[in-house]
Amino acid sequence: MSDASLPSSNDRPEPPDRQVEVLCQAFAERWLAGQQPDIAEYLAQVGDEQRKTLLIALLEIDVKNRRQRNEQPQYESIVLHYPELRGEVGLALFDLMEQTVAPKSEVAETMPVGASYASKLASQPLLASGTQFGKYELLNVIARGGMGVVFRARQIDANRIVALKMILSGQLAGQEEIQRFKTEAEAAARLDHPNIVPIFDVGQHDGHHYFTMAFIQGQSLYQRMRSSTFSARGASEIVRTLASAIEYAHSKGIIHRDLKPANILLDEEGNPRITDFGLSKVLDGRSELTGTGQLLGTPAYMSPEQASGNMSQVGPLSDVYSLGAILYELIAARVPFSSDNVVGLLSQICTQEAPPLRSVSRMVDADIETICIKCLDKTPERRYASAGALAEDLGRYLRGEPILARRITRSQRFARWCKRRPMIATLSAGLAASLLIFGTSTIYFAATTRQQGTLVAVEREQATEMLDVARLAVNEMAEQAKLLADVPRAEMRRQELLAKATEFYTRFLQQRPNDSGLRHQTAVLHQSMGNLFRQLGEFDSSKQAFETSIQLLSDLATEEPQDPKHQQQLAESYIWLSVLLKSRDIEQALNSVNQAVSIQEDASSKPSGNESDEYGLARALYNRGMLLDEHGETAAAEKDYRAAIEKLLRLVDSDASGEHDEFRLDLGRTLNNYGNLLKKQGKLEDARDRISEAVELHSSRELSPEEREDLAIFQNNLSNTLASLSDLPAAVKANEGAAALLESLVSQFPRYVHLKSELANTLNSRGALAGRQKDLKQAALYFERSETILSELANEYPGHAGYSHRLGNAKYNRALVAHLQGETEGVDKLLKEAIEIHTRAYASNAQNDEFAKSLEKDYALAIKSFQASRDVPRMGQTIEAYLQAFPNDSAARMQAAKWYASGYSLAQEGDATSSADSLGQNAVTQLRKAMELGEPLTSLQSEEKLADEFLPLQQRADFQQLLEQWKSKSKAS
Repeated sequence: MSDASLPSSNDRPEPPDRQVEVLCQAFAERWLAGQQPDIAEYLAQVGDEQRKTLLIALLEIDVKNRRQRNEQPQYESIVLHYPELRGEVGLALFDLMEQTVAPKSEVAETMPVGASYASKLASQPLLASGTQFGKYELLNVIARGGMGVVFRARQIDANRIVALKMILSGQLAGQEEIQRFKTEAEAAARLDHPNIVPIFDVGQHDGHHYFTMAFIQGQSLYQRMRSSTFSARGASEIVRTLASAIEYAHSKGIIHRDLKPANILLDEEGNPRITDFGLSKVLDGRSELTGTGQLLGTPAYMSPEQASGNMSQVGPLSDVYSLGAILYELIAARVPFSSDNVVGLLSQICTQEAPPLRSVSRMVDADIETICIKCLDKTPERRYASAGALAEDLGRYLRGEPILARRITRSQRFARWCKRRPMIATLSAGLAASLLIFGTSTIYFAATTRQQGTLVAVEREQATEMLDVARLAVNEMAEQAKLLADVPRAEMRRQELLAKATEFYTRFLQQRPNDSGLRHQTAVLHQSMGNLFRQLGEFDSSKQAFETSIQLLSDLATEEPQDPKHQQQLAESYIWLSVLLKSRDIEQALNSVNQAVSIQEDASSKPSGNESDEYGLARALYNRGMLLDEHGETAAAEKDYRAAIEKLLRLVDSDASGEHDEFRLDLGRTLNNYGNLLKKQGKLEDARDRISEAVELHSSRELSPEEREDLAIFQNNLSNTLASLSDLPAAVKANEGAAALLESLVSQFPRYVHLKSELANTLNSRGALAGRQKDLKQAALYFERSETILSELANEYPGHAGYSHRLGNAKYNRALVAHLQGETEGVDKLLKEAIEIHTRAYASNAQNDEFAKSLEKDYALAIKSFQASRDVPRMGQTIEAYLQAFPNDSAARMQAAKWYASGYSLAQEGDATSSADSLGQNAVTQLRKAMELGEPLTSLQSEEKLADEFLPLQQRADFQQLLEQWKSKSKAS
């Protein structure tokens, strides 16, 4: 067996970290030996604890090697053998497609941005330190990059220390890799300048290409920057020297294209020496190996023309830009632009101005800031005309002479900004399609320049392959973000994943605006984003996402009417939009769901209509039934529920194999909601039977987490219905079953907030049952548990009015129990908190009837508590607060009048005559306002009989006068 073979599982056990390292080494060596090892094979060699770590490391090695061979990654075997790693594969792929930007590098030659130890293993040279290599002795590795490794070596015949660079893949190097290596050696060999590291020797030994250069005993400028600060003068001295050296290189036809602190070495005297011409361009008319759309360089120091992938525009002035970025960083101790991701950084470089140096450091004078601004201009022609011109102006600055650079005015800056804005869309498209290449790790298209047409065709094919890889990564990432995933994620993490997925698809679309598959997937991702924002209580963001999805799908449905998937997803987006809108505008919500019903009815009625269309129609009817129910249109809601149940029963019966869990899920939900409707109509036995059918649907089979959640909800609703039938023992049993399921789910999926919300709801129902059984102590405990959960949710999602509202309800329930137990202080405290919470919820959405009713109940219980304690003054204060909450509500005026009348009676009993008269006047005043607002006389009396609440007022003259006026108004109308 060769050294590159897979380690046997029978070998002596290694420590976990060492085991991963050994497997990565073996995997990398098999790639270097020309094999294509299977990742799944290696994953089988470790336990569950190490598998994820090993997976990510192997994926990095695999992607790098497949890219070098222009191959598309194949990961089906991983998902086949380890389906639980599906999400991790997607995330790792995504991270490899858009790697985190490190604006600086520790070594003279950078690894690919974001590279880890696993990447280094993939490029481990076949030669070890301490061996003889031709006429050189390799001493130790001093730097490593994406393509080459640099040794400190001893030239035996001359007995001198040199730096020896060779291609990492040695004898396995491809022609493009060899040619690029030679280009670097040839470029540097042309140059003889005291501030450029010289080349001594270029050659090949045992199939390994190499060259040697002067060994600089010192550190890189980047390393010096980490431990030292630079004054404006000190920075200017360094950059003036570098600019002079680069001007010399330009005069010899060499553009560096990767100037950065890590590629500048400082000798023992502190003199800067430029190295690493691995990305240099020779201005002699020869074709480059770089394909159109590729990005060469290190992002933080790239010029806008490099960042946008416009390589034909990259020239000597691009190096001037990089020198300006270095000058800026030396002075400000930060790069001009920074971002959490590559796309964001490149976008900033192309579209934004760098923060003024003096906004970063107050000690910077205007001249050096002006020099930096001129170097960093977005347009090459407005930079210094040459690196030499930059060196000369820095010399003027250092000598205290007037500089030639001039500051731009605000109007000029604004005009330039306006001119740049149209390129943003083009830039974004380029960023998504380009192969992002940083440092000295370059990926080439498998193409030659024999014919321009051949090059374009190959580039298009390669771009397609890389786009497919990126799409796979994004799809896996979106899949991971689905609700109730086996590995739970926080809500904000799911938001981040879906946002990135949506952003990527949007960029793909800018590259391929006519790709209907991309447009469809983008629309579906916007739909997912809409749902996530809806769960987080972010109404506007959710609505915008749904509307974007609807617009994209509407266009696709018009352009491709023969493709049913566009119509199906369009109906789905309309349904979810209606779910969002129902809390704000029930009419708009109904309009939206009607669109979905219309789409599905049309699809189902066609000769080509199938099971999927029938299911889509059932779902649309079910959702419309819910909205009609909430709107009070019970007859229409019942019709929709019945029609949906009929269709879903047919679908479940036809699904003999049980493949379509969604049929059974939605049938259970429709039966449950129909049962709730029947309960509200007072048809309690029918309601019990329908909800029981929903429970039975899930009771005799192994359930998914989603089905377990549904079953818990059905059981809780059944419990509430049984309680309405006064079958309390059965109600308690059903509730306990629901609570047990939800507690198990919350334990299994602790970050899935909706499960916690349902558990709080179930505990609240259990508290109500305990109250019905006269066990107030138990009721208080259950309500308190419910409040604890809801308090956590409300704190975690302060913008989610639903959680806050239900927290207020829990406090109200606890206050009610305290009131029944005669605990006055507890009632006051809890009701004050409930009123504050419900007031905020009502203020956020005054159209929500639930919010209004909850606030009314709070005030009613507060009044009832004060009546019981005969606290008339506080009773009056609470009525005033109630009227402020509902200023233009005639029913609220009537309620306030009843409370004032009660207070009037209590005050009279306590001989508080003046207080009583004031309360009586207030009662009459509120009745008069209610009459003016259109409240009918029947609210005051029925068939000439005065309502009991107003009997205390019947002896008052002002009340009798008002009563006569109301009667007259009623007769006239």
